[in-house]
Amino acid sequence: MHNTKYDPSMEKLKPGSKVGIVGESHIWDGPLDQTGRPHGKGSSSGITGLQILKAPVPYKGINAVLCAQGVIGSIDARPAWVFENQSGTLGTNLKSSVIYCGDMPADDTGSLSVILPGISLDSVATLTLSDGGSGYTTATGAATTCSNPNASGLTVNTTAAGAITVIAINAVGAGYNPGDIITVAGGGGDGTAVIDTVNRGVPVASQAITFVGLQSGSILPVAVDYVTAVAGTGVVVGNFIVSK
Repeated sequence: MHNTKYDPSMEKLKPGSKVGIVGESHIWDGPLDQTGRPHGKGSSSGITGLQILKAPVPYKGINAVLCAQGVIGSIDARPAWVFENQSGTLGTNLKSSVIYCGDMPADDTGSLSVILPGISLDSVATLTLSDGGSGYTTATGAATTCSNPNASGLTVNTTAAGAITVIAINAVGAGYNPGDIITVAGGGGDGTAVIDTVNRGVPVASQAITFVGLQSGSILPVAVDYVTAVAGTGVVVGNFIVSK
């Protein structure tokens, strides 16, 4: 039986020396003859078995091939993910998802048009008269124009006798942002108001941005709410994977 401190098999090679059984001497002197050396069958079972560190995985990935044509081009604010929408009717809102580009064309024509989180066409909640203008009469449902080209549909009720003195929302419209300036039709065409607050709405395709020259295996550098179009030589929706 071996001494628990010294290795007799190694001491045969170096008479008069005491060679330890710790790792350092064995690394440098080398385990040569295995005769007489203690051996045993290894096991990872039982209370003394070797345990592998098992760390919990805090992230659960849910991947889906972007193959449903309904997700492309249409805008429906309801979540597109089943785990976020159990209503039975899925929308097209990918809710800040990540998009992976699969096989993209070698001619660099692959492109993807997307709408980013936080982009929407909002209706008017409140506004403030900024200039009463001239030549106006009291009106209900007066049309307006806006400094924001994506905004439309707001109509207002006004009280006026030349200049507008009171303005109120008639139809809330869509696509407005706080700070937009609207002009009331009629009169001298110079009565204006400023949009103060808006009601949250949904975006339109014209608010999308397009990533071009997509490369195989790349990931869009932004989170995405909606996909409005895919394009490129041979590119189809099945070339992309959406994950969240």
